[in-house]
Amino acid sequence: MAIPSTPIVSMQKLDDGSFMLSGQLVFATLSQLLEQQVSFVDNDSKDGSVSIDCTAVSHLDSPGIALLLEWKKEALLQNKELVFRKLPKQAKAIISAAHLNEIFMTDS
Repeated sequence: MAIPSTPIVSMQKLDDGSFMLSGQLVFATLSQLLEQQVSFVDNDSKDGSVSIDCTAVSHLDSPGIALLLEWKKEALLQNKELVFRKLPKQAKAIISAAHLNEIFMTDS
């Protein structure tokens, strides 16, 4: 009998100041991501925006969307615009079903 693997998620700051989110952003991995303590709102971009590339996100569920909403809220409190780029299709479906399209105005 094979032992089920634990999903993994990570966030890395890239050289251009943007961030790359990768792995599975699901309920089981939220604590992993929070433990990494990546502070994207401290980013000193000239236009006040912060970009998170989600190309490498393999799965994102409702609790993952809730975390992204919390990040958007935190960024707004610090006068930053948080942009999520290339969210997975299932994430876009959840966002649409929850009528959150305006909040998540994403770049493809």
